[in-house]
Amino acid sequence: MNSARTTLAELERLLERLPGVSIVSTEAAPGHLTIIMKIEQIESLGPIVYAVGGANIHFNLWSTAPGESLTERKNPAHLRYQVTAKDSKDRPNGALDDMQFFGVYLVWYLHAARALDTEDANRLLTNWDGQLVTSANPKYR
Repeated sequence: MNSARTTLAELERLLERLPGVSIVSTEAAPGHLTIIMKIEQIESLGPIVYAVGGANIHFNLWSTAPGESLTERKNPAHLRYQVTAKDSKDRPNGALDDMQFFGVYLVWYLHAARALDTEDANRLLTNWDGQLVTSANPKYR
């Protein structure tokens, strides 16, 4: 099983394969995993939202724009997107499991988009108990 830090590092690598996505920070607190990112190309938002929904994890959005400047308040470069997973009483390892499931959805998407090769995709899917892909039949084409 992957550690939380290893999983977050892999997710960071995957997310940054999406156009315009950059990671601002990651956090692995006990029972709580978080990724904060900037998304500067709108076409990358869809795959992330789909993966968040598939993994049933939290997705938050806020702006870091200063309150004084109207121009800056409408600048999407100030938006921050947060993906969060938490443990629960009945799922003490739920945060890690859910974040890895988020990764499974990202792998399937990136492989189908030809942004991740089959060998690397299946290495991650094996680690995260996801359905493997093949080069002849990528998942979610």
